[in-house]
Amino acid sequence: MDCFWGGAKHFGLYGPGGPAWDWQAALRRMEDKLAKELALPSGSYVLDAGCGDGGVAIRLAAKYGIKITGLDILDFNIQEATRRASRAELEKSVSFRRMSYADLGFPDETFDGVYTMEALVHAADAEIVLCEFHRVLKPRRGHLAMFEYSRAPDHDMPARAAEVFREVNEAAAMPSYQRFEHGVLEQLLENAGFTSVTVEDITAGMLPMLRCFALIAKSTL
Repeated sequence: MDCFWGGAKHFGLYGPGGPAWDWQAALRRMEDKLAKELALPSGSYVLDAGCGDGGVAIRLAAKYGIKITGLDILDFNIQEATRRASRAELEKSVSFRRMSYADLGFPDETFDGVYTMEALVHAADAEIVLCEFHRVLKPRRGHLAMFEYSRAPDHDMPARAAEVFREVNEAAAMPSYQRFEHGVLEQLLENAGFTSVTVEDITAGMLPMLRCFALIAKSTL
C-alpha cells in the first residue's frame, strides 16, 4: 500500500471527475486545502498535532513558508520525520518532538495555528486535547484547522454494523471516533472556548479513495 500512499497517512481529496487511482494528486490536494483553511501568512508558527512521519509538515513548510513544530508519541515517527526534514534541508523551518497533544509542553499563546490531519480521533480524552490547543493558540488571531471523522449514531446503523464499527475503533485505537457522532466535535470545540466554529462536509471528495480501498480489499480475499 505504501507505493500508493507515498508515506502519507491521510485520505486524499478529489475534484469532480478526478481519476480515482491518482492518489498522489488527491493527497496533495487535501494538504493544500488544509493550508487554505489555516489561512496563515508566511512566517507563521504552526503546531502539527499528530505529525506521523512528517510528510505533511515538511510539504506545507516548503510550499507556504510557515514554521512548523510536529508532535507524535511514537519515537520512530519522530526519527523518520527528522530525517526527512534534513534531507529536504528544512531544519530551520520544521522540527519534530515526541510529545502527547494532551499535555503540550509549550507556554500559553505560542502558536499562530494548530492543525490535525485525522489525528484527534485517536485521543483518549478529546476535551483535554482541545483545551490544550486553545491554550497554546494566540488569542483573537489563532487558527485551528482539523480534518477529522464524524459518524452516524448507533441507532441509525444495523446492529451488526454498529458492533463492527465499535470493534474497528477499538482495534485501531480510535476512542474519540467512537464518540464523534455528527455535531459532537463542534460542541466540544465551543466548550473548549473556540469561537467562529465552521464545519465543511468533504465526504464526497474522499469517496473515490475509499472505493479504491474496497477494490483492493476485495481482490485480496
